[in-house]
Amino acid sequence: MISPNLSGIPSEWFRYIDSCPVLKGEYGNEFQALMEANRSAAKEEFQAFMTRIQNKGTNVKLSGEDLAYLSSHYNPRNMTRDEYRAFVDDLCRMGVLEESDKDHVSYGMNAGSWELTRIDPLAPTATITSNVPPEYSRFNSSFSSSGGNILDWASYLSTFEHFNTDSQSFEKTRSAILFDIMQDILNQMTAA
Repeated sequence: MISPNLSGIPSEWFRYIDSCPVLKGEYGNEFQALMEANRSAAKEEFQAFMTRIQNKGTNVKLSGEDLAYLSSHYNPRNMTRDEYRAFVDDLCRMGVLEESDKDHVSYGMNAGSWELTRIDPLAPTATITSNVPPEYSRFNSSFSSSGGNILDWASYLSTFEHFNTDSQSFEKTRSAILFDIMQDILNQMTAA
């Protein structure tokens, strides 16, 4: 579910149908202007993200103490929603992820059966994944689809790509890059 409050959009711009916000027609121009204004800031933030990833890489080597802590507190194949959120918080505390990454790893609060999603002006309109084992077909970006098996869920979500019209090539989405990092940590935990 899109939450106007989480994305900085005034709630009065929306009416609600079955608890789902729908933009009121009279705010269409203001919404478009706000999205355009946010686009350049989002581009700068994304470039900073890509620079960070290029500098740090996606293979993270945790200290023995951090790995032991994570392994003793979390089961990569059986986490509740609260445990997953605490796990992501710990990855932020350890410097593996940044607070801004939470928006891209299904960290948001549940609202009934919907999950709140930040509106991302740079989000691709379509993504693809290939070479996914059939047993992953039950997964989607919602935490609830994981069934608590964060390792397999992260493995699935790390495969998504979008077509970059600037480079004319398929590239991993920001979420896929972050889930790839998370998958690496979860694999280290299972091997510990």
